[in-house]
Amino acid sequence: MEKADANLFELLKDFLVEKPISKQALSRLKPGIEISILLAGEQECAYYIMNNQVQVEPRKANNPDVRFEISETGLRHLLRNDGTSLGLFGVEVLRQIVAGEVKVKVVGKVFHVLKNGYLKLIKDAGPEFAQFLTKHGVSSLSKLPKIIKSLKS
Repeated sequence: MEKADANLFELLKDFLVEKPISKQALSRLKPGIEISILLAGEQECAYYIMNNQVQVEPRKANNPDVRFEISETGLRHLLRNDGTSLGLFGVEVLRQIVAGEVKVKVVGKVFHVLKNGYLKLIKDAGPEFAQFLTKHGVSSLSKLPKIIKSLKS
C-alpha cells in the first residue's frame, strides 16, 4: 500500500458521504455497526451511519466486524464510480480486490458478519454483483459463510 497524501481522506469522505450507494449499503447493516478502513496503509477511518447520516471519521472504528485496506490506486479507481448502483460499485470493489488494491479482512467474530447484515448487503447488490461472483467461482450465496471465514485475520 502506498503512502497517503494529505487529501486522500477528504476524497474518501466526500465520496462516501455524498454518494447514494454509501447510505444504501450502511442502511442494510444493523444500527451501530462501524466499518474500519485503512487508507493507503496509514490513515485509520471509521465508516458508519448515525441519525440517518453517513459518517466518516479519521479514527479507529469501534468494534468493527470488517476492515477494508485500500491503496491510493484502489481509492482512485473506486472514486471513478458514479456511486448510484450498489451492484456496480460492489463489482468495482471486487475488481480492486482481484487487482490487489483493496483487501478485506474479518476483524470481528465471523458470527457477527453473518448476523449483522453483511449477507443482506451482498444479496441486495443485485445481478451485476452476483454475475461477477459467479464468474470468479462463487456460484451460490450458500458459499459465502465459508468465504467469510477464510477472510478472518
